[in-house]
Amino acid sequence: MRLRIVLIIALLTTALIAAATWIAVAEVLPDVIEKAIPRTVFLGILMRVPGEEGKLAVIGTCSGSFVGPTGLILTASHCVRAVKDDPKLGIKSGEMFHPDGLIAVSLNLPDKARPVLLMIAKTLADDPKIDIALLKIGAVIGRGGPQPVPADLKVPFMLVGDSDAVRHGEAVAVIGFPGVGGDTVTVNKGNVAGFTADDQNRKQDMKLDAEVGPGSSGGPVITERGEQVAVLSGGVLDPQARARSVRAPLTGRMPSQWAQSIKDDVAGVRPGQTPAKTPSERLTTLQGRIIDAATGVGVQGAGVFVLRPGASPESATKQDIIASAVTDGNGFFQVKPAVKAGAAYPVVIMASGYPPVAGTLDVPAAAPDVLSVGTVQLQRQ
Repeated sequence: MRLRIVLIIALLTTALIAAATWIAVAEVLPDVIEKAIPRTVFLGILMRVPGEEGKLAVIGTCSGSFVGPTGLILTASHCVRAVKDDPKLGIKSGEMFHPDGLIAVSLNLPDKARPVLLMIAKTLADDPKIDIALLKIGAVIGRGGPQPVPADLKVPFMLVGDSDAVRHGEAVAVIGFPGVGGDTVTVNKGNVAGFTADDQNRKQDMKLDAEVGPGSSGGPVITERGEQVAVLSGGVLDPQARARSVRAPLTGRMPSQWAQSIKDDVAGVRPGQTPAKTPSERLTTLQGRIIDAATGVGVQGAGVFVLRPGASPESATKQDIIASAVTDGNGFFQVKPAVKAGAAYPVVIMASGYPPVAGTLDVPAAAPDVLSVGTVQLQRQ
């Protein structure tokens, strides 16, 4: 058996080096961004027009993101609630722009350059202290005005990632509508410059070096895995230091009730409720985490190799590898490229100081776009 393990290591070394090179130049790729754009929404801040019953006016714009299939939206609190007195608008600090928390929602459609007004959302809750708000679609725009939401309405949505696992220097992208060059969606790439701390000395806001505009407020900050880990709040300019800090509250700091509502909404999606590809066409990206069994600490630099269905780990060749990854500093991995759903894949995991581990992963035909395989524990030699 030891001879077979040595053969596996020799056959997979080239792939491991290639995967390590990919990790070194990781960035938010165009394919990930294109997938995130339909999940990003353009928000119109609404106020009632004095003296004109039922008439609403758009007094400003923001950005947001769908985070649940039934139309849950994350955005910034200052997009729904005033942060200072505004005599011109007749609103005081702390008041909601619309008394019922209504906000117009425009979607990015595949054949349209500008977002199209299609829905009205209502504010479910907001937290001005951390500058984050949770909305939900309450009406769709039809002939004659707003109409009830169809019972079978489903929207494309962002997966909310583990924001506590985000690292300094990690590549991210901000998606929104800053108003630069028109009201079309804009993507700004950057890196995590640092974090602010809350009153419990936990990470609260992500500091970014990306260039953003005011209309991008509330827009999603996504990782190279396409997961949303923060909500853009805004930039702070220090003229004396000639420095500008862009900050975004981490999704992990939202109230636990909100997080649970999002999880419940996502869990409620069943096969057939959303347009689905056939099993032969559906692709899913595998991700997970590898830890040391004794310490629980993530294992960095472990190689994860997905083999073609039917291949034997003991006799695998380089040609049998169809996807691979190398774990980051937290033991997290996401294999590339995506694999077809509805098949069983042999998987081999190797890490320095640990014996190789092999097993079979069944990917269901109805697997989501990103499938978590959970945590794998490695025992030291």
